[in-house]
Amino acid sequence: MLTLLRSLAVENGQAILMVTHDNKAASFGSRLVRMQDGRLAETP
Repeated sequence: MLTLLRSLAVENGQAILMVTHDNKAASFGSRLVRMQDGRLAETP
């Protein structure tokens, strides 16, 4: 399902915002931003 969602986003030039605690699901994203101590912390 996540592969299909990502493919549709790429094909249509759209962004998907996904909030999850699942690292495997998060790995489908092209950009990962985490919360640390109540603040956003972008992962390199």
